Amino acid sequence: MKKVRLLIILLCLVSLLPTLNYLINRRNENIKKQKERVLLENIGYWEKIVGESPTYRDGYGQLAIGYWQLGAMPQARENLQRAQLLDPYWVPPPELLPLLP
Repeated sequence: MKKVRLLIILLCLVSLLPTLNYLINRRNENIKKQKERVLLENIGYWEKIVGESPTYRDGYGQLAIGYWQLGAMPQARENLQRAQLLDPYWVPPPELLPLLP
């Protein structure tokens, strides 16, 4: 009788796995969307800053980082190059070095 109860409990737990998997995936998607929204807000902020101060090297550096985090490599590379044009002695963050020619 004990084995039957244990088997029933085990089957109930196994039947919950698809539901748990769905909930975890949904939560991960929500986190990803929230992260993307924050990154886009950050990029918008720095776009405004460099629009007002087009010679602000660190603004372009921040844009490069933001676009890199978003996965938009062409925009990251472009802003990285702008920062370096403004200050050839500026050393970008190490994670951005592969974007340099």
